Amino acid sequence: MCPMRLVLLLILTIGGAEIAGGSSDEGALLAFKAGISDEGTSSALASWNSSTSFCRWEGVSLTNLLLAYNQLGGHIPMELGNKLTQLQKLHLRNNSFTGEIPASLANLSSLQYLHMGYNQLEGLIPAGLGNKPALRYLNFHDNRLSGRFPTSLWNLSALTVLAASRNKLQGSIPANIGDKFPDMQQFALEENMFTGVIPSSLFNLSSLTNLYLSSNRFTGFVPPTVGRLQSLVLLDLYTNQLEANDRKGWEFVASLTNCSQLQQLDISENLFRGQLPSSIANLSTTLQTLYLGNNNITGRIPEDIGNLIGLETLSLGFTSFSGELPTSIGRLANLGEIGLYNTSLSGLIPSSVGNQLSGQIPKSIGNCEVLEILLLDKNSFEGVIPQSFTNLKGLGILNLTMNKLSGRIPDTIEDKTAKVGDFGISRILPKSAIETLQNPNSTASMRGSIGYIAPGSVTSTIEQCLASVIKLSISCSKQQAKERMVLADAVSEMHTIRDVYLRSRMVNIHL
Repeated sequence: MCPMRLVLLLILTIGGAEIAGGSSDEGALLAFKAGISDEGTSSALASWNSSTSFCRWEGVSLTNLLLAYNQLGGHIPMELGNKLTQLQKLHLRNNSFTGEIPASLANLSSLQYLHMGYNQLEGLIPAGLGNKPALRYLNFHDNRLSGRFPTSLWNLSALTVLAASRNKLQGSIPANIGDKFPDMQQFALEENMFTGVIPSSLFNLSSLTNLYLSSNRFTGFVPPTVGRLQSLVLLDLYTNQLEANDRKGWEFVASLTNCSQLQQLDISENLFRGQLPSSIANLSTTLQTLYLGNNNITGRIPEDIGNLIGLETLSLGFTSFSGELPTSIGRLANLGEIGLYNTSLSGLIPSSVGNQLSGQIPKSIGNCEVLEILLLDKNSFEGVIPQSFTNLKGLGILNLTMNKLSGRIPDTIEDKTAKVGDFGISRILPKSAIETLQNPNSTASMRGSIGYIAPGSVTSTIEQCLASVIKLSISCSKQQAKERMVLADAVSEMHTIRDVYLRSRMVNIHL
C-alpha cells in the first residue's frame, strides 16, 4: 500500500478474469490518472503504468472505484464512462475535482452508487443519469452545479438517498413524487433555488427519515400529510416562504405528533404567523431541537411546552410571542440553549427596546442543570437573581444586561467571577466595586456594551471570543430579516465560539 494508506479501492467488473495490459479498461485507468492532479499523494497512483498488468496496480480489484477523501483535482475524464461501462460504485467525495460531470457516466449501465459531493464541480447534472434503474445512492452535495434539476432523475425508483444540497439548482418537486421512490430514506435539496409548493404526496414516502428542504423558495402551506412519516427523524424547512395563519396552515403541527422518532424540527425564517398551536407540546419526547424563530408567530408560548422533555435547544427569537414565560419550561432538564431574544414576551413596549419580559426571573430555570447559554438581556426583570442559578453547573454564557435586577449575585456565580464591566448594574455591586470599574486605569475595568466576568486577567483568547460574539450579535440583529445571518449558521458560530471559550476554563457572564 502507498505510504498515506489512501482508500483507493478501484474495482472494475471485467467478467472476473484478469485482462492483460493494453485493454480498454487499462486505457481508461491511465486516462483517469492523466486527467487528474494528485497533489500531495503522487505515490498513490505510482503503480499505474503499462509495464505490469493493471490488475496488479495499487487499489485495483473488482466492481468499485473509491477515491474519496484525497487531494485529487482536475477534470473527471470522459473515458471513465466510455470504457468502464460495468462500474457499479463510484465514490469521489471530498476531493477538488473541477469542471463538469462527464455525460459519459450515463453509459455506466450497472451503476448503483454515485457520490460526487464536496468537490468543485460546475455546470449541469447529466440527464442521462436518470436512465440507471439500479441506482440506489445519488449524491452531488456541496458543489457548484447549476441549471434545471433533470426531471429524468425523478424516475430513479430504486433510490434510497438523493442529495443535491448546496448548489444552485432550479426546479420544483413533482406533484406525484410520492409514487416515485418507495425506499427513499434521505431526501436533501437544501440551499438551492427550488420553487413551488411542497407536494402532499412527498409524505407518502413511508421510509423517509431525513428531509432537508431549507434555504430554497418553496411557498404555500406545509402539507398536513407530513404526519404519515412515522420514521421521520429530521425535518428542515427553514428559510423558505412557507405560510400559516390563524385560519389555515398550522395543521401540520398536529400531524407531526404521529412522528414518534422526530428529533429535529426547524421551521424558522418563513412566513408563519398567528398563534402557535398548543399541539406543539404534544410532539414526541424524542425531539431535541426546535427552531421557530424569525417568524411572525403571536400569542403565548403554549403552557405545556415543558412536555417536550427531550429538548436540548429551543429557539424562539425574532418572533412576536407575548405573555409570560410558561413555568413548565423548568421541566426541560436537558435544555442546553434557549433563545428568547427580540420577542414581545410579557409587556408590549417599543420593539426597538428588544425583549419585553418583566417580573421576576422564574426560579424553575435553575432546574435546567445542563443549560449552557441563557440570554435574557434587554428586558424589565426585577428583584434578585434566583439562588437556583447555582444549579446551572454547565452554564457558559449568561446575559442579564439592561434589566432592573437588584440584590447580590448568587454565591456560585460570584465564585466564577473576578472582572465586571460597567453596564448599569450598580444596584447589584457594592460602591467600592463600582468605583473600581469606573477607574480607566484599573485592570478590572472593561467599558462598552457587553460585559465580561472571568477569573484572572483578560487574555487575548477571551477578547477574541467577545469580539466574535459582538460581530455575531450585529449580524443577527439587522433591521431587515433578509440581512440577518441564517439562524443555523449563527448557532454553529456560537458553538464554535463556545468551544474556544470553554477551553479556557472560564465562564462568560453578562450582567
